[in-house]
Amino acid sequence: MDRETYPDGKLFNPARWLEPSYPTYKEPLSVYPNCQNFHAFGYGRRSCPGSDFTERSLIIMVAKLAWGVNIRWPLDADGNEIRESMKYGPGQAPRPIKFGCRIEPRTPERIKDFQRVAEKLNMDQQ
Repeated sequence: MDRETYPDGKLFNPARWLEPSYPTYKEPLSVYPNCQNFHAFGYGRRSCPGSDFTERSLIIMVAKLAWGVNIRWPLDADGNEIRESMKYGPGQAPRPIKFGCRIEPRTPERIKDFQRVAEKLNMDQQ
């Protein structure tokens, strides 16, 4: 919540990592942003040995989501977007409180791909 580093810290704003006007911007963009020296993974000798694995898994998951769906702001009864700021629960390790969104498939073919994967997962679990 450092206002110098994150001037709009409560907003979901991926541009803060991609536009040079923000203090969090670092180059090269082929490397940054990343999970290195992120407080959740510790620092120095006591840093988490799984942070690289976690970062790569996160990148793969986000890429799959971006391939398959559009994630948009929720709509009100009049069809206007409801733009929410992130709210966090209490505690020493606060978590984001649930928020609304619309998840829409990018194409009808992607729906079929998702259904095939879901069926395969169900078969594997039986």
